[in-house]
Amino acid sequence: MKHTAPPRWLAPAENRFGIRCLDCREFARQLVSSTGEPSVAGTFTMLRSSQGEHVRGRLPVNTLMVPCVLEYPPLKGVIDGPVYLAGEMEEKWDIFLFDGQLYFARSWTGALVFKASAEFSKTGVKILSVSADAKAAGRDPRYVTAQVDFLVKSHLYHLEAPHPLPEGLSEEAEQVAMFSFGQYGRMAAYATFEETIGAGW
Repeated sequence: MKHTAPPRWLAPAENRFGIRCLDCREFARQLVSSTGEPSVAGTFTMLRSSQGEHVRGRLPVNTLMVPCVLEYPPLKGVIDGPVYLAGEMEEKWDIFLFDGQLYFARSWTGALVFKASAEFSKTGVKILSVSADAKAAGRDPRYVTAQVDFLVKSHLYHLEAPHPLPEGLSEEAEQVAMFSFGQYGRMAAYATFEETIGAGW
């Protein structure tokens, strides 16, 4: 990975979200992902044509069940199958929909990290529970919910929204930016330890 633009922390008055956050937009956009493992590159390439059968009907390993209430505006044109597929290795997630269940899988490996029960209607979208891989996503229910909320906003609604950071992570700007890129790739625009649910609209 190579980069040139340094990330920097913004005070609440310096951004439209009104929270302290790390601006890592240029940092993430200039990073280039690569792997020395041919098998990983091969898996990523194979998954670009996936219809989601590798996750359909499954639960994440190390399952942590998290009840929640996340609400969004109506989303048009969503049908069962892939609803977001990474187009390059700098995009870290694939998202699929089957029978009212949203499946969030890592684009490089196909590993299922989140499964969310969703209701789609003419008035909006609701997510009422999340099953998460506790090892990959963390065991904090609030953090799990915030990650799914960010993935929905950024990948399904194409919003440039702040993404959550786990408690205990160093606040050193470049370390935070690298963590964020590893989690969200080019979608990692603003990182924060503060509340993110509802932010970005």
